[in-house]
Amino acid sequence: NAAFRPTSFGKVNTLIEIVVVGWFLSSTSLPSVAPALPLLYVLLVLSVLASSASYVVQGLNMLLAARRRDGEPL
Repeated sequence: NAAFRPTSFGKVNTLIEIVVVGWFLSSTSLPSVAPALPLLYVLLVLSVLASSASYVVQGLNMLLAARRRDGEPL
């Protein structure tokens, strides 16, 4: 199958993105939550990197499988 499938890292990353956006929007009304934003930004960057890496690995595996299927050298 030539389609990317959702990964656990991708799903967790999406959840973290939603939390960060909600936290950011709430910080305008609740200034007491604003100090947590830098930590949430770091968490978000790490989750984006992990999610990206998992999709790169998935893509490379798809390419390798296609080459094997077509009899091409790796």
